[in-house]
Amino acid sequence: MPLLPQIAANTFSKRRDLGVAGGLFIIALAVYLRTLRQTFGWGDSAELTTAAYFLGIGHAPGYPTYMLLAYPFAHLPFATVAYRMNFMSAFFGAFTIALSYYAFRRLTLTRLGAALAALCFAFTTTFWDLTTDADVFTLHHTLATAIILVVLSWRGNGRPHLAWAAFLCGLSLGNHALTMLLLPAIFYLVIATRGFRYLFSKPMLFAALAFFIGLSVYFYLPLRGPANPPPSVNDPQTLKDLFLHITASGSRDSMFDVSARQLLGRTWLYGGRLLREVGWPGIALGLFGVGLLWRRDKRLWAFLGLIFAVDIFYSINFSIFDIYAYFAISYWVWCAIIGLGGEKTVALAERAIEKLQGRPDSVGPRFRRVLAGSLALLVPFLLLTGHWRKVDASAERAPEEFAHAVMGLVEKDALVIGDWWVIAPLGYVKYIDGLRPDVKLSPAFSLASQEKYQREIRRDSLKQFPAVYAAEMISNCITDLRSKYILLPQGPVFRVMVNATDSSLVLSSYQGTPRYLFGDKLALIGWEIGSKTIQSGKPVNLTLYWHSRQPSQADEDYDVFVFLVPRVTQPGEAKLWPWIDKNPLAYKLLPLKDWKQGQTLAEKHYIFVTTDAADPGEYDLRVKVRSGGKPAQFLPVTTPSGQALGKEANLEMLEVKTN
Repeated sequence: MPLLPQIAANTFSKRRDLGVAGGLFIIALAVYLRTLRQTFGWGDSAELTTAAYFLGIGHAPGYPTYMLLAYPFAHLPFATVAYRMNFMSAFFGAFTIALSYYAFRRLTLTRLGAALAALCFAFTTTFWDLTTDADVFTLHHTLATAIILVVLSWRGNGRPHLAWAAFLCGLSLGNHALTMLLLPAIFYLVIATRGFRYLFSKPMLFAALAFFIGLSVYFYLPLRGPANPPPSVNDPQTLKDLFLHITASGSRDSMFDVSARQLLGRTWLYGGRLLREVGWPGIALGLFGVGLLWRRDKRLWAFLGLIFAVDIFYSINFSIFDIYAYFAISYWVWCAIIGLGGEKTVALAERAIEKLQGRPDSVGPRFRRVLAGSLALLVPFLLLTGHWRKVDASAERAPEEFAHAVMGLVEKDALVIGDWWVIAPLGYVKYIDGLRPDVKLSPAFSLASQEKYQREIRRDSLKQFPAVYAAEMISNCITDLRSKYILLPQGPVFRVMVNATDSSLVLSSYQGTPRYLFGDKLALIGWEIGSKTIQSGKPVNLTLYWHSRQPSQADEDYDVFVFLVPRVTQPGEAKLWPWIDKNPLAYKLLPLKDWKQGQTLAEKHYIFVTTDAADPGEYDLRVKVRSGGKPAQFLPVTTPSGQALGKEANLEMLEVKTN
């Protein structure tokens, strides 16, 4: 008979855990959906969305697990494809928080401690940010958390079979290679629990078999590659292509490429990152939790310590721009020990409240626990409110505005080259929205080898197209391209002048008297602007008209800066420029030694701002000129009457409106 109450108690306990995990899932999902990006993002976000919609292949190493799971999300019967894929990130982000609660419970945390740890991780800046956009990371954390949960459960009672963790490892590697970083800690815990000889036992043989069954998801790549599904830039066609794609050969040069001094600097910077993620209360509770875990279970301490250390060591030795996302699993570990420190702090607070009461019977223990627990839950609440504005992507539309602006201005059958950061959004509107199927897209600036890049931008290759445009955001290829061709800015892109150019493109019959004098060299005699109202995502034509004040300037080069400056800013807020165009005077179409006095040089610009870059309001349109001498310096600006204006000429006021 005593067994029945025990079974009932266990059932009740499981239901309570399920209720807490479900509540955490709902809270996290509600927050994530409120801050979710409504459209596609830059780079990976747009590329993976396009690939998943067509059951395609992502950039190296291909992400087959993600593609197979994302395909049904991409075809859900609501909203846009981009929103559905962003929703997938939010869903798996919230699911990770629910699984994390169970994993933290296996770390001997109480319900309060596990919930505290899960909520702290939910509202760390990095993980929360990953839930707002389509990418592989929240699915990675779901699978990684599930692996840790299975291993911890197996350690406790031998169930479920370790083969499940191995299968999930293989499947997770089909989503992201970061799963490899868990293996040292898992092997340590297996050996510490069952001994070294267990690695050669029959259960481990089954686990190895399960691992390769999970890893077999990579057979997806040779099956889908020959079909060449959109975005048609990552599809391996040969065994060599397949090998290079899976091994991500283009990333190897960025791994373990730092000096010892840089390593120390990045380690120091990580400390600052951790502080921003969890705040001082999280740091204090975490440090408290480290000591508690050491005293409670040294093997678990070593297990979590290995996950934490291996992740940081690998990440600080990897030089890629989005490395911040790789640190998230270390924040998960830190939040776990925040839970330990938090539940102990709650217990101490309960005792303190009881002593302060003087009469233990005046307030019941449940009230004391609720009061103390509420104080502990202030930590995730502070993270929630403090990080909201940093991660809220619900109003971000720059990638969409960029893509539609580019497709609206390029000529028929044009080629657009760039890095994958900007090419991916163009691929979304071309393949999913069906906009401008005639336009050819090339991620030439992000190709793995210099040889492939140079082949893409050769003159004979570019001459095949009636017009060529270039754009970039994370590479430096525009500078290299400018050394080979003349580039004309056209709003969000540059027009690449592949063929011989004529100086008549920058000469005009416009005449006028000087409005502003730039040193003793140049005079701005006028300007024309298509509209006094700048709508985000809509390029506006601007033409500046120049006269030379000297007969010959053979030894001089000039860079012209045209930019917008907000008229009103909040106290303490910097005056950020939402748009700036910097180019050589006349784009080098007219040698300055051939520029005769009286000739008018017409310099065309396209003012282009995005919703993300500019707040609505009034902006000043300004111009300044830098001489190319040594040292380079900005020319002083004066009026024809001799009034000094500093280094900038203020042309007129424009109004910016955002979507």
